[in-house]
Amino acid sequence: MSFASNALTHYFFCEYTTVDGESEYTQSNIMSCSHKEDPAEEMNTFLMQDGDEKDDDKIWKRDGTMVKQISLKEISKEHFDVLAIYVSNVN
Repeated sequence: MSFASNALTHYFFCEYTTVDGESEYTQSNIMSCSHKEDPAEEMNTFLMQDGDEKDDDKIWKRDGTMVKQISLKEISKEHFDVLAIYVSNVN
């Protein structure tokens, strides 16, 4: 759902699962990006570090963990502002 397709800035709630051995945990962040930026590309930039490898929909980290099930959901500016109190911003 696009809240304002002509808006200059778009806001997203981001979730992804990190696998560390037999443990899996879900992490959440928020992100804003300009209408000219690809939100999936911005999220990958945030998640990947030097030495990490991307394989289809997974990111293999240097420390042996894996990131999977990356999802982005567009949210309103108002929801973004409320979530910013509780959730880390990737920007």
